[in-house]
Amino acid sequence: MDFSLLVVAANCQEDPETNEHYKANKILDLADKTFIIHNKIDLIDRDQAYEHYDKLKANYGIKYIIPMCAQFGFGINYLIQFLVERIGNPIDSIFLNKINQPFKASIIRSFDVNKVGSPVDKLVGAIVGGTIKTGCIKIGDIVKIVPGIIHNGLSKPLVARITSLKTENTSLEIAY
Repeated sequence: MDFSLLVVAANCQEDPETNEHYKANKILDLADKTFIIHNKIDLIDRDQAYEHYDKLKANYGIKYIIPMCAQFGFGINYLIQFLVERIGNPIDSIFLNKINQPFKASIIRSFDVNKVGSPVDKLVGAIVGGTIKTGCIKIGDIVKIVPGIIHNGLSKPLVARITSLKTENTSLEIAY
């Protein structure tokens, strides 16, 4: 990750999850590249908003805190402007180096789409979800899934052909 947006509810004074997320950002060396989205600003009065803002500054030392009310769209334009102006072009030499390396991904979950008892000639594969670490993948690519099937302490890698790619509900031809 190059940057992190830490979303904090303005009406939540004690938030252990925010502290944990900030600690994770520090571990990832993103503390100075973290921006706070001070959301739900409509649920508190002006004095409380300033007080909470000061508390966030003191606790996290974050340089940029953007007030917002996502539910009503207040501040979204400022967030977009901020992201465009402060983050710059995400396609840099580091990104290009990563996508030019061999494909490597971590599978987080998998789903079997075959019905129980389907004949072998009717099996259609499975769905996997995860994160691409390096390289890219496109429809038609052949991938090797390691360790694959583990039985009696031995692993047998799986080989699969990519027939579709999606992110949420958007179909893709290629993913990086």
